[in-house]
Amino acid sequence: MHGVLGFDHAAPASLRSKARADLLARYETTTFVDGVVTRIDKTPQGLFRAVTGDGRTWHGRRVVLATGVTDIMAPIPGFDACWGRSVFHCLYCHGYESRG
Repeated sequence: MHGVLGFDHAAPASLRSKARADLLARYETTTFVDGVVTRIDKTPQGLFRAVTGDGRTWHGRRVVLATGVTDIMAPIPGFDACWGRSVFHCLYCHGYESRG
């Protein structure tokens, strides 16, 4: 991982773990729930209702949609084998380490 001060060359999981620990230590109203939201709708009271795959229900005034990123490989022979070694999606993120 690059571009995050104090976490250069760290695994993304270490940043997530540290962020969770910091938030939980400082804000008693913070809760983390691991799960998959399968449905979101709006209640008559104007709140959002999110339902997880295991049936848990959460209500809130706002929803943050974070879908992540999925790289799509080009249909070029050998492209997959070069991905992350000599083919990069972002030279800002990976160019310095690959210079030369």
